[in-house]
Amino acid sequence: MSGKRRKYLIASVALLVGLFIAFLIRDLRLSSVDSDEEKVTFVVEKVHYKNIIDHDVYVIDAEKGIRSSDEYILDDVYITIETEDGKIWNVKAAQGSTPDTSGGIVTLKQATGVTKVNEEEFHWQSPEVQWNPNDKLFFFDEGIRVLGESVEVESKKGQVHLSGEMYLSGGARVIYKAPKE
Repeated sequence: MSGKRRKYLIASVALLVGLFIAFLIRDLRLSSVDSDEEKVTFVVEKVHYKNIIDHDVYVIDAEKGIRSSDEYILDDVYITIETEDGKIWNVKAAQGSTPDTSGGIVTLKQATGVTKVNEEEFHWQSPEVQWNPNDKLFFFDEGIRVLGESVEVESKKGQVHLSGEMYLSGGARVIYKAPKE
């Protein structure tokens, strides 16, 4: 074999080995991306879920739901909670997530809501709300702003029980509005 042919053969083998390694690296990267996609079990449009827990009625509606291996992710979420004693909670959020096991913490982003307690409506908003169904407690760790006919509340942190009891921390501002006669 001549020296020139030998150089071409070595260069060709080196090129083929290089291409093989390049494609192998590309495939390894693709498989790591694919493994994230494998977590998605299914996507559902127009989600509707209703449950009754301790005589309280919970209804969840969402434009889209994605179930992964460990949680549900919902887009354009609307939740209605009607308590046994007549309180009504309407919550709307841009996005929500909930673990696939019952009783886990539900997280709602860009949430707004209307809560009706004793015939008075309270409009509220928060960048993020966490709902603990076991304790019937909403956590507003990113702050909360509430507007009612008789009161206006703003706090850096807060907790609100399904009964309507509110616990504020981190600095709060409360304005009481005297009833109009």
